[in-house]
Amino acid sequence: MQRIASLDDIAAGLDALCQLDPRLEKVRGMAGEVPLRLSEPGFGSLASIIVSQQVSRASADAIFGRLIRLVDPLTPEGILCAGEDIFREAGLSRPKQRG
Repeated sequence: MQRIASLDDIAAGLDALCQLDPRLEKVRGMAGEVPLRLSEPGFGSLASIIVSQQVSRASADAIFGRLIRLVDPLTPEGILCAGEDIFREAGLSRPKQRG
């Protein structure tokens, strides 16, 4: 698996997808440029990705902001020690609380 590190990497991936299914070219044109979103390596970035699944970016940012305030430091150990009330207060769904 190749790491996506630049806009050129995104363009190359989109080119490959469009070659596999030419119908995607129309979607690509309608969607516009795909932004490059780089995260720092580590547990905090993994937690942010999990929080942001299936919610809007604004909601994910708000939930993650509450989570890092409630679990300090945000580490695997901190998450394991946090109770359901912490996750509920942060705004995480029940499936993500059980995760």
